[in-house]
Amino acid sequence: MSKQGNRANNKTAIIKKLSKALLLLMVVGSAATFSYYLYLKWPTGLDKEVAKPASETLKELLVFVEQHQSVNPNLLASSTYHPDEPLYAALAAIQQQNWTHARELLKPLVDQGNADAMFWLAEISYRSNAFAGSDGAKLFKAAAKLGNPYAAIRLTPKYNRYSCEMRMRRDCDDAWGDVAIELLKQRSAAGDLKAEYALLAYARYDRPDAEYFHRYLALVKKSAEQNYFRPLNRLVEMYFDREQLSPFDESKNPLTESDKKALLQLLTYAANNNNLDSAALIYWNFSDLPQATETANTTIIRNLSTITKERHSNIALDYWVDKGKQQREALLRGFAYAKAWDDATLGEADALQFTPRNQRSLSLLQYNADLAALTDEEQARAIAEYGAEIDLQPVIYLDGISGAWDDSIF
Repeated sequence: MSKQGNRANNKTAIIKKLSKALLLLMVVGSAATFSYYLYLKWPTGLDKEVAKPASETLKELLVFVEQHQSVNPNLLASSTYHPDEPLYAALAAIQQQNWTHARELLKPLVDQGNADAMFWLAEISYRSNAFAGSDGAKLFKAAAKLGNPYAAIRLTPKYNRYSCEMRMRRDCDDAWGDVAIELLKQRSAAGDLKAEYALLAYARYDRPDAEYFHRYLALVKKSAEQNYFRPLNRLVEMYFDREQLSPFDESKNPLTESDKKALLQLLTYAANNNNLDSAALIYWNFSDLPQATETANTTIIRNLSTITKERHSNIALDYWVDKGKQQREALLRGFAYAKAWDDATLGEADALQFTPRNQRSLSLLQYNADLAALTDEEQARAIAEYGAEIDLQPVIYLDGISGAWDDSIF
């Protein structure tokens, strides 16, 4: 055989070997990718526990709430901050999305070296525009070094990936996650329920098992006893978010009527302790069950003076418009509160510049219900007759887990 023929045969053999190697790599790569997909999609122990009947799994919690059904007269019972605390007014401003006023209240505390104030000022700053990430990161670092675990969480790509990639790329590092977990453990050991909850919440990144779920239930009960209801509300959301126990079926695993009754019973306990986030969950998710809408409305109307969040005020506005179909006076009372909430959010001078959110929502709801708009005379009478009785004292629902934007998945 000629040298040219040998070269051709060698070339063919090499190509065959390379093709086989490439095919093998593709098969191995596909198998690895599929295996990783199965790993991510395979039901965890937590998924399996949530798939069980709620009335059985949550039996201990249900017994507890059955024994405590009275309405708490303290409207601030579930507030994460209280009026005698330095950060209360600033957190109220943040919750009302009154960013300018919040900054004015936080900056003096930051200058005094208050680590929590540094965290909250960073929170309302680092997402405010495309160039604010660096300034926010500096404050997060300062707060974390002074012992705020939630500031360290914000600097950890594992827990705050989008913002770390888009806003604080140069400042984020997974080493901050170790700092955060250690600080949370210290706070938890000292009896801080929010820190204990945060440890469990962030542990969900590591495929939680059945033991995790039962630890979580124990914390829900302990937190409920002290009127901290974020763990309970998140538990209910876990049930609504549950999927079928197949890695190839991403559809929701719907709740049975028995499941929903059990969850409603838990939320009613929180609503009786004046937690409006729980009342909102009832209003938007349980309207098909008897008494659910009435429970939500009763809770919201009892807590009008504490409202700052739109998803709470919208329920009150719906209620007044429904009542206004028979009694127009209900619309006047609704307008008085809508204006008070708007004034608290914007300040009266700003509110004069345009129709603020709650007043605009009330007008739209009236229009959709074919109710005539309030006249100038009716609005003036509403302010004169009902405005004087309004004394707002917000309940704060924000904490380090939710952050300033209240968009945490936990």
